[in-house]
Amino acid sequence: MGKKQVSRAASMLLVSSLLFAVPSVRCEAAVITSNATDKIAVAFHAGTDYSAGDYVIYDAELYICTQETKGEWETVQADFMQITKNRELGTGKDLSASYQDSKDPSEETSLMAFVANAWQKMKSFFGIGEADSATDGQDYKGASVSAKLNYLKDQGSTMDAEISDLKGSASDLKGSVSELKGSVSDLKGNIERSFQSVSSGKQKLTDAITDGGGTASPSYNFDQFSQAITALAAAQRASGETAGHAKGYEEGRASGLAEGRTQGLEEGKSQGTEEGKAQGREEGIREADGRVNTESASYKQGFSDAGYQMYHQTIKLNYHGPQSEKNCFRRNWTGIDGAYCYYFEKSFSGQIYGVWARNDSSIKGTHYETVHSIVNMDGEMRIVREQKEENDFHDTLKVNGNMISWDPFVYNSIDPDRSMTTLELIVYYR
Repeated sequence: MGKKQVSRAASMLLVSSLLFAVPSVRCEAAVITSNATDKIAVAFHAGTDYSAGDYVIYDAELYICTQETKGEWETVQADFMQITKNRELGTGKDLSASYQDSKDPSEETSLMAFVANAWQKMKSFFGIGEADSATDGQDYKGASVSAKLNYLKDQGSTMDAEISDLKGSASDLKGSVSELKGSVSDLKGNIERSFQSVSSGKQKLTDAITDGGGTASPSYNFDQFSQAITALAAAQRASGETAGHAKGYEEGRASGLAEGRTQGLEEGKSQGTEEGKAQGREEGIREADGRVNTESASYKQGFSDAGYQMYHQTIKLNYHGPQSEKNCFRRNWTGIDGAYCYYFEKSFSGQIYGVWARNDSSIKGTHYETVHSIVNMDGEMRIVREQKEENDFHDTLKVNGNMISWDPFVYNSIDPDRSMTTLELIVYYR
């Protein structure tokens, strides 16, 4: 509590004493009542232990202890705060002194001046005799209670009028919002009908593409539909080329078989024994492999006569996966541009002796081709031909015993239908 607050508390205590005629201010003991508990004030005794909050009376004045202390009054006086000022009031000047309005009542040295000053301050604070006084927002803090009440009443009337105007504006706004909702509802209906028309058209376009063997979805935008139609045309063209190649291959093979049989018979006769025939076939195979002449009729007939088996497969592969030999592929998600990476693995029932492979790919408009030729020479698989175009798209073909692995084939989701790969694989094993 500050000094000025303590002074005001003492002043109010003295006013209360005057109004209720407290018998004597020079008593040696008194009971001080608070909200928390009753405190007893006794006369100060030197050498007594005092704690903060203890009340004492010294020279007819009331004090409160502020911290633990003990000793003579002259040495411990600073540890007590004075509450009453009885000796400064009731002197011989009381009847002649007049109060000063600028003073705090507790600063008056005359009892009469103190009472008059305190009463004037109370009248000013509560607005006694000034019921019609007025104030405004700037002087509100220092105005009397009566003036403050009048100001608040005026403000309340003004606020009621403003609230009434606001309610009218809110009603008008509500009508405007209702009209706007109707317009929005009509617009929403038109938009929904437009979307339904576009959706039906996309579904018909999707059905036409998928019926032709292509890939499409009603969720495609028009650029994606254009790409899907282009990819379908390319796939159909590639399918026709594959069919023509297969037909030509079979016709060439039929013609080569007869020639190969004749040549094999002549070679067999020149060797004179079955052992010589087998040796001649093996040497013929090695020589043919060295010339990368895997398509020759004698090459194929020699393998057939020696008990070899041939695996020949053409596979179409794109972002959505292979169209055949699906059990030979595994797919990994790379996480980059939504890309998938495909790996080909196949095992055979016997030792692999020769492999010819071709990778013909078109990746987003860029064409490249890779050719591999690997043969078994003296028990070791050796590359006799590996042709790759100079670009970033290279694959790897590996042979180990009876197992072939071929990878990687990567396609991303940015333009999935513009990439197509044709894989052709021929394997001789026994």
